[in-house]
Amino acid sequence: MFKESSGTKLAKTGLFLEFAVWREKNPAEKTTLVNRSTPGHTESMRSSLLLLFVLACLPVLPSLAGQTESGLAGIYSDSLEGRTTASGEKYDPNAMTAAADLRLGMRLAVTNPANNRTVTVRVNDNRALPGGRILDLSRAAAQALGLGVDDAVRVEIRALRVDEPDLTRLPPVPPAPPPASAAAVRSTLPPPPETYFQMGAFRTELNAQILAQSLVKRGEVPQIFKHDSLFRVYLIVKETEALALIERLTKAKVGFFQVSKEPVGTSVKLSTD
Repeated sequence: MFKESSGTKLAKTGLFLEFAVWREKNPAEKTTLVNRSTPGHTESMRSSLLLLFVLACLPVLPSLAGQTESGLAGIYSDSLEGRTTASGEKYDPNAMTAAADLRLGMRLAVTNPANNRTVTVRVNDNRALPGGRILDLSRAAAQALGLGVDDAVRVEIRALRVDEPDLTRLPPVPPAPPPASAAAVRSTLPPPPETYFQMGAFRTELNAQILAQSLVKRGEVPQIFKHDSLFRVYLIVKETEALALIERLTKAKVGFFQVSKEPVGTSVKLSTD
């Protein structure tokens, strides 16, 4: 801005200095710039320029677009306990802190949508986060949100204003279902594979019953199936027991047996005579 003073002298006032323009009364009209800044003004100007230079050199950290964001959050490893963070603080697993690519000291309300639990953490570390995570939480913050040790869970984060109080919402976590009993676990497992030994095939049920009773006397558990007018006698054992059965039958000199397919037909009740 220029302002007229007297004669041909014009005073120019800028943001940091004030100088005068002198116009000499000669044909060449030579223009001379004369610095009119006082020593105090000069020092103030230098300080202001230095401040601008420092601010221009500071790294620009991203801020939360619209003050909210969502993404994956992980957990700080306990092996980092006591390590110095970007803020100069030592990492404390029991403190409500986090590492993020955000301004140090910023407070974040972090919500786990899976259980609607919310805690407030303070950003005290800036570091590269692998796996596409936007946040690494301290152990205490992660446990409060219901995160497991190896979990990477999608969370929602909101930057809190300076005048906003910490936000904490911790509804009770539903209790874990009781462990299933051994019997219940066994009932859900598929039956083990079996091996089928056909011990004989007869046209009459009587002969099949006679063979079955002789096997019962040897401590075996035979079964009779009727199919295509034949009565077949089987010994059915688990695959892991097949070799032992073959050894018993060989030792007892049972004349005939063969490994067969799964029996078909109608099961016949063993005679108790």
